[in-house]
Amino acid sequence: MGCSVCKTLLEAAKHMRAFNKGPVDYSDLSNWSDESKQRQWVIKAEQLFNGCDDHQRFLHPHVWRPEDETLTEVTVHFKSGRLKLFITFIREGDDRPWSTSGAEFLIINNDGLKPAVALGRPLDRDFVDPELLKQWQSTCSKHQSTCFERLTTLSCPLTYLIDTERECLVSATPDMAYAVLSYVWGGITMLETTRANLDIFLEPGALRRLEHDIPATVRDSIKLVPLLGERYLWVDSLCIVQDDEESARLQIDQMAPIFEGASIAIVAADGKDANYGLRGLRHSSHARVLPEILHLTPNTSITTRLERSLHHTPWSRRGWTMQEQIFARRKIIFYKDTVQWVCRASTWYEDIDTPHDLPADALVVDGGDSTERFHPLDLSLDVPDLSILCHFIQNYNGRKLTYQEDVFRAITSTFGAMRRAFPRGFVHGLPVSFLDASLIWRSSGMTRRVFSREVADPAPSWTWAGWKGHFNGLSWTAGCYMKNQPYGWGTAHWEPYQAIPMLAWYTKRSKDAEPQLIAFQNEWHDYKTRFMGKVEPLPRGWTYKTDDEERPARSGFKDDPECTLKQEDLQTPYYYEHESCPGRKFWHPVPIGELDSGEGYNPTSHGRYLCAETQQARLWAAKPRYDDSIQRAVSWEGPENFVLTMFGIDLGLKVVLKDGEGNEIGELSPDSEKDQGHIWDAYPSAIPINIVAISRGLHFPDPQPRERETWSFYNVLWVAWEDGIASRKGIGRVKRSAWEGLQKEDVSLVLG
Repeated sequence: MGCSVCKTLLEAAKHMRAFNKGPVDYSDLSNWSDESKQRQWVIKAEQLFNGCDDHQRFLHPHVWRPEDETLTEVTVHFKSGRLKLFITFIREGDDRPWSTSGAEFLIINNDGLKPAVALGRPLDRDFVDPELLKQWQSTCSKHQSTCFERLTTLSCPLTYLIDTERECLVSATPDMAYAVLSYVWGGITMLETTRANLDIFLEPGALRRLEHDIPATVRDSIKLVPLLGERYLWVDSLCIVQDDEESARLQIDQMAPIFEGASIAIVAADGKDANYGLRGLRHSSHARVLPEILHLTPNTSITTRLERSLHHTPWSRRGWTMQEQIFARRKIIFYKDTVQWVCRASTWYEDIDTPHDLPADALVVDGGDSTERFHPLDLSLDVPDLSILCHFIQNYNGRKLTYQEDVFRAITSTFGAMRRAFPRGFVHGLPVSFLDASLIWRSSGMTRRVFSREVADPAPSWTWAGWKGHFNGLSWTAGCYMKNQPYGWGTAHWEPYQAIPMLAWYTKRSKDAEPQLIAFQNEWHDYKTRFMGKVEPLPRGWTYKTDDEERPARSGFKDDPECTLKQEDLQTPYYYEHESCPGRKFWHPVPIGELDSGEGYNPTSHGRYLCAETQQARLWAAKPRYDDSIQRAVSWEGPENFVLTMFGIDLGLKVVLKDGEGNEIGELSPDSEKDQGHIWDAYPSAIPINIVAISRGLHFPDPQPRERETWSFYNVLWVAWEDGIASRKGIGRVKRSAWEGLQKEDVSLVLG
């Protein structure tokens, strides 16, 4: 071997092999500070292009740079039991070196060793080994309740399944085990079951005769199912009679239990439409292409491992596949022309010869994707955890929908699965029991949805569903009822706060319709009023307990001059616990449904106009001025936020609200970047806007019994009026003393 680059790669491979043969402390693999477990090899650019075709063909997909970038060197880095490639380059007009991560190298386990760390599995270049898939199934079957517990049930039976043996549709019965297909339809013409062709599709051999009309992904799935030891398959395009509106609605509304009830889910993550196929299957519609293999010696070969995160696939960006991804208990995922297995207990990859005793967290490749392991247990189906619901909506709202009016339909089944946690249902995507807390959601630069088809009940401006884009994951910290605060809620500039109801909310279906009171609105606050501080009687399942732990002081808070209580007055030496979640501490009981509480509420069963009697004031919105007295860089919060002191805490603000005298009396978060830009462009002037009060608030996170309840600000909406209907344009807060001293007018608020 005369090539210096190949010699360097061989040395790195030998180092990896030697590490693999030694005892491995998995708990210490992520200790990046231990230099004894790290090593790197530097290859200069001139070495790379030394005329060796072998390594150039192998590395070319990973070191190619655009014309305005000059490659200087590559580094092979051994860290945490892995070999990774880093590329260093210089951009045109910039002398600073830049570095980016390339591929991960895998040493192919040709020796049949039991790997201590992840090695490459010798693969058939053309076909997936069905025995490997069966091995994964068999190993997963030992996970027992972890992967087999079902948290949802079908409200009505399945109507049809594909019988892969008889190659036709058959009427489904409850005792039929079935696989399910999760895929992207795309903009192609699909073969669909209708009332007109249903009888034809029920004839044995019908799907074989129509094989060329069936999209490749569906066709390949039908062939895969028998290889997995299954017989029946559920595919939405064929197992739902598309023009039977009532039957189709019932099936769509129970997608969560359909996917959770499947013995296995086949996921087609590759391709922009259903014609892409499941590549790598024998008799597949298309051949697969695997990364190059570099043979360094007869016994040493390496290959590259591309990004394995599903985050950027068309499948993971589609709104309809979100609940499929979450509820499927066991998934075989076709991605990057290889397959992987994801269940509730493990993740295995076709191209990695995984040690069976390797901890799951040691197998994270290239960052992974948090939603790959997001399953119903994470949704907290038994407990109304607003932080989890917030995380779910944050993930969902950035996904794509062909028809924006499907924003509710695509997750209706998920809301139905939450019926115990949120027994009063949802009003246009907002939990009824926590209505005021959920109305003050925040955006990070959304745009209004444009509805492409005429619908009677499009998502209104006052719910997150009326907008598309990044839903702020801290939006519902105002639903403060957990004493051991959810992870991730509470940052240097954004602590949990409270929303205290002050209005009665109604909905109506049209501008001139009679308003209907929203039943059970803000029931969490009613529970707090009735039960906080009491030992008994309590709602069923709740227990009063004494908290022996002294709560640490919250250093982020200053005493708010708008609040009559000091921080030390807000300690509560007790908590409540519910039988469904022992160990979780609540400030007070909250509504939790019974296990047999029914099927929940349709999230669009309320009218789209939200109404209340409130007050409106004219304020001025302005770009904040940076406060040099606060020792934090603006960039820490992001270029769109300024750090200012307000409500007894240092907050990252987008817009300040001023009264007619120019006093800063509140803050505002515009829902759209366009509106924020309009305000900023006017600097140093301010823009007059209409503000309405919707609830009271307190920036201490500890709720108090009703007799001690106080507030230091008002939660307000920025609204724009047209023909008697107000549209939401932003959310904010105004100091209590300032709001109560403003000139205001009474208004009948009708939000559309």
